[in-house]
Amino acid sequence: MVSNTIITKQELIKKFFWPKIGTGIFLLLLSITESCVTVILSLSIGNYYEIISDHHSNKGRLLRLFHISIPHNPAKFFMVFAGMVIFKMIIEFTGKYLSELQATSFSLTLQKKLFRHHIRMKTKDFTKKPVGKYLLRYSGDINSIRHYLTKGIFHFISDCIFLIISLAILFSIDPAITLVVVSALALGFWCMVLINKKLKKVQVLHRNQLSSNLHFVTERLRLLTTIKLHNKEYSTIKKYQARIDKLMGINKRYVFFESMNIALPHAFLYFTLLLIFIVHIYLSSTTGYTVTAGGRFIPYILLIILMFPIYKRFLEVNPVWQAGNISFSKIIDTLNLPLEEDEMAQKYSPSGGVVEFKNVSFTYSGEQPLFDGFNFKYSPGEINQLQGNYKSTILKLILGIYVADKGIICLDGININQFTRKSIRENIAFISEEAPLYGNSIFKCLSITNTETDRLRAVEMLKLLRFNPFSLKIDLNEKVGENGKLLSKSQYTKMIIARELLGNKKIILIDGIFEKIDTVTRQTLTHIINQSKENHTIIVAGTLPAELNPHAVYFAS
Repeated sequence: MVSNTIITKQELIKKFFWPKIGTGIFLLLLSITESCVTVILSLSIGNYYEIISDHHSNKGRLLRLFHISIPHNPAKFFMVFAGMVIFKMIIEFTGKYLSELQATSFSLTLQKKLFRHHIRMKTKDFTKKPVGKYLLRYSGDINSIRHYLTKGIFHFISDCIFLIISLAILFSIDPAITLVVVSALALGFWCMVLINKKLKKVQVLHRNQLSSNLHFVTERLRLLTTIKLHNKEYSTIKKYQARIDKLMGINKRYVFFESMNIALPHAFLYFTLLLIFIVHIYLSSTTGYTVTAGGRFIPYILLIILMFPIYKRFLEVNPVWQAGNISFSKIIDTLNLPLEEDEMAQKYSPSGGVVEFKNVSFTYSGEQPLFDGFNFKYSPGEINQLQGNYKSTILKLILGIYVADKGIICLDGININQFTRKSIRENIAFISEEAPLYGNSIFKCLSITNTETDRLRAVEMLKLLRFNPFSLKIDLNEKVGENGKLLSKSQYTKMIIARELLGNKKIILIDGIFEKIDTVTRQTLTHIINQSKENHTIIVAGTLPAELNPHAVYFAS
């Protein structure tokens, strides 16, 4: 049975990373090690000062306080210092490589899950949104989620560890000023959170407009021939320019808050430094504050400056979280939409091929029903015709592409919802241009096996339909291009007919195909249908040739 469990961001992350907990612990240890080595490298400069001046620096004393001893011999000091630099480079590279690898692996896994869900989700849900919104999931959203993991989790944890270690050392040098530093850093972080709440609202508008524009471009490029034919180039360009102007208006607000995110961290850093200077002067002049005497204030300031780039990243993590959370919410909304397949349903094996609608009602998205209380019964041995509105929709209900809101659709007297969608479609042919060709060669488009029998049947069918009227030679490996763009319109339609007829399925649905084929092909298809009707249930939506006498005509309205 399809699971009704609601998918959450936490569940997705936990499910992926819990089996890799060892890698996570290793990354944490690497972060701690790198932070310690970075601080030690800074403090070890004090040892060099001791070597060249024969004095004891406070940085050197701090190293000894942590039971770390660096040789005073210049040659040995240089070797140790170089070794620490190489060691830091190795662990920094390893941490960066592993974190990026894990984030990329997660984002690609999520992309596969998302695509699988898009393919298997209910068509009715899929059609509620423009294609552009779905396309954005595979580019912008996945990229935002990757940054969320690398910068928002892995690097953020690493930066927190470094800041904690650095603040602990600063506190050991000067507790009073360090409390001022912590307060300033916390205030800066709080201000950035407030700004990014404003940014989040603009980001949602920005990404929605981007996806809308992407859908507009996709659709208009698909309709390029129609646009040119009806001289709509300038009106189409004007509409797109209006969309771009709207995007520009949103961009102004978006760029404003983005610029604030870049400028404010630098300002907070230097204001923190200014605050340290003011507090130091005030304490020294009013209370005889001497804790920073003897040169201890210089290593304190140097360590503060060393923290600046890390704290800057710390302040800039909020936009990463915001963008990641927005992208997660959009993808999770999609993943929580129901799938169309019920894995516990039985397989449909047609006994007669009878199709019946009992008081069926259908609506697309909360609108007025397209039809209400629709009834009919189609059986083998006869040709049945659908007229009126929504003919294609009725055929898609039979295929299980859409699901009825009310009433029952039966196949051989059994509710269609009791069958798997896969088994239904294995036994129903759908001859319609709404089911485009799939594949880049004739063989792949026909969806047949590679047996000699099937290949011979395919060649004979294409010859019968006069696929290539100027030559008797049919090469099944011939390339047809993406979406059959190398085929003529007539060849494209004949390929669709051949693909469905070669399946020899019990139920044959024909959707407006007779209006789109030439006289010879129409006669051929009519002959095939007349020969097949005794053993097949045939439903034709739209116009019928005079040679086909329908047993029943139903009007949907």
